[in-house]
Amino acid sequence: MNLVAQGYLLVAVSGICMVLLAFWAKNQFSVDNAEAYMVAGRGVPAGIIAASIIATELWAGTIMASAEGVYTWGVAGIWMYALPTGLSYTVFAFIGPRVRGLLPTGMTIGGWIKRRFDSKAHIIFTLVALYIMLVFALFQVVGGAIMLNSVFGMNYQISAILVASVFTLNVLIGGLWSSVVSDYIQYIAVGLIVIFLIPWLIVDAGGPQQIFAGLQSIEGSAQKLDLFRADAFLGYFAVTLGGWGVIATLSNSSWQRVFAVDEKKLRKALLFGGWGWVPIALCCSLVGLIGLSLNLEVTNPSEIFPQVVQYLLPSGAIIFFAIAVLLAVYSSGDTYLNGISSMITNDIYKEYINKDISDKQTLKIARITAVMVAVTVVLSSLKQVSLLELMLSTGVMISAPFFPLVLSLWWKKTSSTAVTLANVLTIGVATYLLLFTDVPLYVTYISSYIISLVVTVVVTLIAPDNFDYHALKNESIKSAL
Repeated sequence: MNLVAQGYLLVAVSGICMVLLAFWAKNQFSVDNAEAYMVAGRGVPAGIIAASIIATELWAGTIMASAEGVYTWGVAGIWMYALPTGLSYTVFAFIGPRVRGLLPTGMTIGGWIKRRFDSKAHIIFTLVALYIMLVFALFQVVGGAIMLNSVFGMNYQISAILVASVFTLNVLIGGLWSSVVSDYIQYIAVGLIVIFLIPWLIVDAGGPQQIFAGLQSIEGSAQKLDLFRADAFLGYFAVTLGGWGVIATLSNSSWQRVFAVDEKKLRKALLFGGWGWVPIALCCSLVGLIGLSLNLEVTNPSEIFPQVVQYLLPSGAIIFFAIAVLLAVYSSGDTYLNGISSMITNDIYKEYINKDISDKQTLKIARITAVMVAVTVVLSSLKQVSLLELMLSTGVMISAPFFPLVLSLWWKKTSSTAVTLANVLTIGVATYLLLFTDVPLYVTYISSYIISLVVTVVVTLIAPDNFDYHALKNESIKSAL
């Protein structure tokens, strides 16, 4: 059987396994209403949620973009990719419980914004959050398609369609329960593959001494071996931190898990989930060093991980790598797709189009939305690009809503006018700097955060609101009884 046929067979087998697992989750947990579909009934054990967070973050980027970062920036890239996500969940471990306590019956990040501010602020927040989720869903399709094209020679566009089809079916069948269950299983499977594969690559590359000797022999070795090189700090870490250092707070997939987990163990689940992912990312990034030491040249730097595997290991070993990437992409793709469909259904359709929609209709709309979003994501992924460059450039809008959201949780004067204006101005400036200037990305990120914070504070001081947190808590307690 040739490589292309092996690739299609692997996608077919893994896809069938995913669908069967989704049917099991649907029947086991009775996914027949909107709450079960979107927040899994609100009683998921903390351990499963932590594993689900790790699996969601453990996507093609963890395996391929982390190695690409090291291949591009040298040893400094090892910690620069992994650290921001751990920090993101540390911040979110204090924000998430605050919202859960104020709004225990919430379903999306938009639910809090709608309760706290007016419709204009809610719409802006919702659009930005949808953008973030769409970009992350796009990452999964691009990463999976690059892997299948690089490893098996499969057509990139067909690969993108197949990858998206698998995780879309998973969401349609079992909603968040399907995603959480598949995440848990795939976290274990991918973790085992990574634990097995990385040491094998290091041994076959000649061990640490041989890898280090290879790094010393390449052009620009001093820079590549600098753990704290200044240009990498600005060009890579500052951008990664600016985008992914707050991503947990602004991703609806994270908020769905906040509303799904046992409330008493929420903070523990977030911390274990966020930091439990970091060692895996660190291990995967080492493959970039191996690629540098071997002086491998690739057309697309995102391909360095599969190229190292193909160069060093027997032909059959590439299957282990491909399985790891596919499982990682599926587990993250269904999570983001479910988050997007939940937001569109709750924060747009149910809020502004049909307030009297029944629970059965809500579930139907969520599934229809998931299909429409999946088609949009596939169409956006058909041009092959660098996975890491796509990640760094598209994350710039994440800066806009962060400070307005944080201030809304603890500063009762934070006003709707301030939040709306801060988001609009920040997005406008970021878009202009990104598309029409040549300023470095880190300048765009830093400028965006400063604008967002300053505008929110200044306008609030001029025209403050006076939100009553205690009244909301009492209201939530009464509604829960």
